[in-house]
Amino acid sequence: MKYGRTSIVHLFEWRWADIAAECERYLAPNGYGGVQISPPSESIVVTNPWHPWWQRYQPISYNLCSRSGNENELRDMITRCNNVG
Repeated sequence: MKYGRTSIVHLFEWRWADIAAECERYLAPNGYGGVQISPPSESIVVTNPWHPWWQRYQPISYNLCSRSGNENELRDMITRCNNVG
C-alpha cells in the first residue's frame, strides 16, 4: 500500500478482471489503498437459493478457480492493482 492510503473497499463477488480495471480507473486515482475480495478457492455450488453469498466460504479444494475467475486472472488482478498502488 502506498503511503497515506488508508481506505479499503470490499469488492466481494466481483470478477477478477473487473477488480483489476476498477483499481486502474477509479480506486488508485482516488486514493484507495486496498481491496478485499471474495475467497478465491474453489467452493461448493449451491443453487437453492440461487448462489447465496456464504457458499464462497465453503471451500472444496485449493484450486484458485471460482465464479470470480481462474488462477491466471487472479494473478493478473493482483499485479495490476499492486502496480497502481
